[in-house]
Amino acid sequence: MPLADEMMNLRREIDSLHAARKAMVNRLNRFRVDLRKNMTRRMTDLRSAFKKECARARAARHAFSAHNQDMVSQMLGAFSAERATAHRNFRGKRA
Repeated sequence: MPLADEMMNLRREIDSLHAARKAMVNRLNRFRVDLRKNMTRRMTDLRSAFKKECARARAARHAFSAHNQDMVSQMLGAFSAERATAHRNFRGKRA
């Protein structure tokens, strides 16, 4: 009955390989679920950090723009005052 023993051994090997395959598929499924959960959490954190950085950059850009507008306004005011003074002086010397 060596053939029957070999067939039984082969059947046991097939059963053990089937169980090992089933365990591997279960581990892969758990890994997939964990990976998806971790990636979702990381993407959420990344989006949050990106939104915070955008808000900070927007505030800095608005502050920079407001400062530049103030500087230009002051320069135009000073230029206008110097021009008015030069005009008065020119008229005074001419008359």
